[in-house]
Amino acid sequence: MSIDVDNQLEGRSWLECFGFQKKAPAKVVREEKDFDLNNFFMNFPGGFYREDFMLAVHEEGETYKEFFERRAENEGREKNLTGYSVLKLHQTPEEFFHTIDRAVAKAGLDWDGVRLLNIAVSESAEHRKILLEHLNTMIRPVYYVLRAWGYSPKDLLE
Repeated sequence: MSIDVDNQLEGRSWLECFGFQKKAPAKVVREEKDFDLNNFFMNFPGGFYREDFMLAVHEEGETYKEFFERRAENEGREKNLTGYSVLKLHQTPEEFFHTIDRAVAKAGLDWDGVRLLNIAVSESAEHRKILLEHLNTMIRPVYYVLRAWGYSPKDLLE
């Protein structure tokens, strides 16, 4: 995909083109600033969980709770739902991804900017580290919105 950078910027920084806003969203849960967002980005548009993995391993209409129980049974081990919120356990991946989309809007981010940067992270081995740092900076407000809505850190980071 080729992007005409001069035409896309229109007087904005490239970070603004990817959805960065000048102010943080109001009334969100704040936690320590420098924690690892782990694989949180993979749940966003263009991310591996959203595009491939979760939709492939979940049965249609299956909630996360049902999936975790089925996986534990198939692997011959006890289920461990500790740390997951009731909210996420009773959602399907599709419902969870829809909630993330709502949180992206609530945080004031550009959905397409998040998707494009997420795709760039997965396709650029040379610049992956710096792109992922920018993506995590971009989506951190979404994490806080989802925490304010009742999701646990385990819901979002594992």
